[in-house]
Amino acid sequence: MQLEEVLECFILTGGTDYLLKVMVSGLNAYEDFIRKRLHLIGGIGSIDTSFVYSVVKQSNVYPSA
Repeated sequence: MQLEEVLECFILTGGTDYLLKVMVSGLNAYEDFIRKRLHLIGGIGSIDTSFVYSVVKQSNVYPSA
């Protein structure tokens, strides 16, 4: 809630506990965010990173029921 780089945070089922959508200016800024901000939060056992390199479909409109 307090990290401005985090746009969205989801609690997940399965082997991963949380999914964060993070926005930073580049790879160096991302490394700084991980090392200087996220790692300081207690209870984080591991961090797995994936990057979006292309969008197949993106919509903010929910289908009607």
